[in-house]
Amino acid sequence: MVKEEPILFQKYPMLKNKVPWIPLLTNLPTPIERLTELEKGFELDGGEIYIKRDDKIHPIYGGNKFRKFEFIFGKVLKKKKRGVVTIGGIGTNHGLACAIACHELNPPLKCHLYLFHQPLTWHVQRLLLLFDYFGAKLHLGKGMIGTFIKFLFFKLIHPRYFLMFPGGSPLFGIGTSLGTVGFVNAAFELKNQINQNIFREPDAIFVAGGTVGTAAGLVAGCKLLNLKSKVHVVMVSSSLTSNPSAVKRNANKAIKYLRKIDKSIPNITVPKEVDL
Repeated sequence: MVKEEPILFQKYPMLKNKVPWIPLLTNLPTPIERLTELEKGFELDGGEIYIKRDDKIHPIYGGNKFRKFEFIFGKVLKKKKRGVVTIGGIGTNHGLACAIACHELNPPLKCHLYLFHQPLTWHVQRLLLLFDYFGAKLHLGKGMIGTFIKFLFFKLIHPRYFLMFPGGSPLFGIGTSLGTVGFVNAAFELKNQINQNIFREPDAIFVAGGTVGTAAGLVAGCKLLNLKSKVHVVMVSSSLTSNPSAVKRNANKAIKYLRKIDKSIPNITVPKEVDL
């Protein structure tokens, strides 16, 4: 399976070797498929619905996290960290993706997951088994705040571990923008597929928003590329982290990070009044 260099590096070569990155993804660009059966349930007036198959992005685990991890784990290895510590509910998909990424590196990294309670569904039970299978060390807390304090304390006494906030996104403006950059790059991949007439420029892009790093990267990428697509962020987490201000803040932070390395990148700002 071919692992491709980010399109962002091809567009802006100065970013290469300065923005941390390691190849984790396969099957790029991910295919775009038309959902003709779903269209039948809507009055679209000639419109079409497509899905970008990021579930096919990795041979073990699909979804949005590995686009972020190519850049975040690039920094982890560059800093020569011993492992990664992150936090989430006992059924955290982010935590599972982190455990898989740590497990498949050569040599593998240690993965510590700080987990707080959530409803014990069959899916959560399955993830708990997978955490163990991929070698993650679990630390069970009770409430979210108490678990978060323990999570920060672990990092304080284990400086050789990389602290990754939930979702691989900045939290309240604190933390690395590298995960967001993963989805700036995804927007560039999408633009290439539009240019190749695989499908037309979408009027609307729908994406789930938890810690909103994915949404912020898409918003920033669309702005950099002058795409007219409107990003609709569907809140799947607390409004404390999933809100328009967080999307704008994270998008602007990512653009600022990239421009610090390459001034040829357009000097744009996602405005406060941006329509999300």
